[in-house]
Amino acid sequence: MPEWFYNIVSGQVLVTRRTEDGRDVEVARLTAGQSVGEIGLPEKMPRTATVTAMEETQLLAMDRSTFLELLSDAATPADVRQEVRARMAALP
Repeated sequence: MPEWFYNIVSGQVLVTRRTEDGRDVEVARLTAGQSVGEIGLPEKMPRTATVTAMEETQLLAMDRSTFLELLSDAATPADVRQEVRARMAALP
């Protein structure tokens, strides 16, 4: 289960997802200011993708409890669930 949220400070990461037939497909390339890890944290869902650094990359890591504490100040749990479902529906 995911335990960390990561914000990309510098560099580039590749996000891939394994299809039912075993192929890895590119979901996104993310750069500074973007983040990964937010889908699984709110409801302790399994990882939905694999993230690989494509170059030297610096990340800011936040543990699950801190991430959820910050979220609680910004959104309702229903808002978080809705955002997670929307992001998952957009994945290939």
